[in-house]
Amino acid sequence: MKTTVIIFLLFVFFMIISSFGGLSFFYFAAKNVVKEQSYNYLEAIANSKASHLKTFLNEQKMRAEVISRNPNIKDLLSISSIKDLNVTMINEELEEHLYKEFKVLNILDADGTIVASTNRELIGKDVSFNAGPIYNNKKGAFATFINSSNEDFFMFNFPLVNDRMKVIGILNIQIYLNSLSNITLDRAGLGESGEVYLINRDGYIITPLRFSTEFLGKKIDTENSRKCFLNKIKKLKKEEKVSLFKNYQNVNVIGTYEYIPEAEWCLLAEINEREAIGVLKDKLLLSAIIISIAISAIMVFFIFLSDYFIRKLIREIEDKKIREFEKTFERR
Repeated sequence: MKTTVIIFLLFVFFMIISSFGGLSFFYFAAKNVVKEQSYNYLEAIANSKASHLKTFLNEQKMRAEVISRNPNIKDLLSISSIKDLNVTMINEELEEHLYKEFKVLNILDADGTIVASTNRELIGKDVSFNAGPIYNNKKGAFATFINSSNEDFFMFNFPLVNDRMKVIGILNIQIYLNSLSNITLDRAGLGESGEVYLINRDGYIITPLRFSTEFLGKKIDTENSRKCFLNKIKKLKKEEKVSLFKNYQNVNVIGTYEYIPEAEWCLLAEINEREAIGVLKDKLLLSAIIISIAISAIMVFFIFLSDYFIRKLIREIEDKKIREFEKTFERR
């Protein structure tokens, strides 16, 4: 009887150790695979939206270049008095280029004063505080983007130059913010908790958020935003781009980023850790439990089976000894 108990306990111990060891290996290996897949998927979404955004911004730049070639605009900025030119005609020509994404088109002179506009009420207004980066540029013509967090638009400034490549004015385009929001608020592939939003070079959120309105126009400082601006200076490795951190709402999220050099913006893509990994971890745990139950059932079956054969073997041995004893007794 003692031999049966010892063999039974050894068998149970071996089965328990091997089962839990195998399950642990399966769980952690599968968890790492799921984590890597989640990271790659989120990074692909961020990259796709960033490409869409860059395409949109480059399209606006090309539109600005077309408008800037208008000779009447250069004449307006070159003459000594705007009264000598038909400003009304220029305003009407600007209106022909007022695409649905554009709210207002302005022409600024060398002093930063609006001299022509699709909004007549703005003519004569000094907006040089927004034009400084253009006029102070020493490298020639370039484009810059300035966001207005308190309005429903952002501004695209494009330099107007003369034949000697000297900046003589600015084409100022006010673009509806929802043109960007339509890109960032697209929920495709983001599940129930994922969101994509933009921050400007100062860290202020400039596009609507999916789950909150109180943070729009406010400055944030998260690991994701810091990494994005650090990437501007030092190119980070691929595995460093995706990380787990607390977002602007102090919630654990998995996030990644794409830097938009054309506008000095950061596109941030984030999804709740629970949704990205937690649910899949639960499924893995459920699978592990099912496998554990199956192994336990098999283990119990083999324990009873082995116990049956061990008992049978012991009985046979005992019966053999009894028969041998009886034969020995008969000879006597």
